[in-house]
Amino acid sequence: MYRQLTSAKRSSLRNVVLATTSLSIWVMASSVALAGAPATGSLPGNFTTNVAGTTYTGTGSTATIAIGGTTAPTMPSVIQFGGTALGNSVTSVDTNSTTGAALAAASNPGFSIGSGATLNITNGAATEPTLVNDESGNPSQIYGALNASALGGPLFVANANGVVVGASGTITAPSTGVGLLGYAADSGSFATVGTLTVNSTTVNGGDVTVTAGSTVSGGTLLM
Repeated sequence: MYRQLTSAKRSSLRNVVLATTSLSIWVMASSVALAGAPATGSLPGNFTTNVAGTTYTGTGSTATIAIGGTTAPTMPSVIQFGGTALGNSVTSVDTNSTTGAALAAASNPGFSIGSGATLNITNGAATEPTLVNDESGNPSQIYGALNASALGGPLFVANANGVVVGASGTITAPSTGVGLLGYAADSGSFATVGTLTVNSTTVNGGDVTVTAGSTVSGGTLLM
């Protein structure tokens, strides 16, 4: 059974209706160790997107994904790891390199941020939502800092293998909010009409785990 979570016409997460799903949400004690955390200082690897001109640049363990580059899009944006490639491939670039070398910290196969690393997502459309859809086969793990405060619309992170915010993780959400979803999302429909559709009967739907000690600020949190 498919459920519509939100649309570009209603950019605030306060308008989201979850209905009923089998999604498990776990708030873990800080003493519980989560296996397989991303390496310290590591960042997400390369991805594809529906927005031409998107760049991924950084120095050391700090990087910025600028949607549309210098031209903000006017449509919903998708940043996709794995799965069916979208129209534009984006490779990380080390801004300290004179040869255009890839950013060494961008080594995680999906959307994961190691402790001590910072990823900024900027330049989204003024009111349209942004989807990070992780189909890499790995859980999305945020142990460092995710800063999406510069986005005009809400940010969603979707992963059927689960989403983990570690004890050292911090999320600075857009003012319109951030959603963490343990299901695969339909990137095509999101990019076309800005509607987030998840399959609530997915057998291997993942948990959304927010560990005690982590911080989410700036806007509403939907899990």
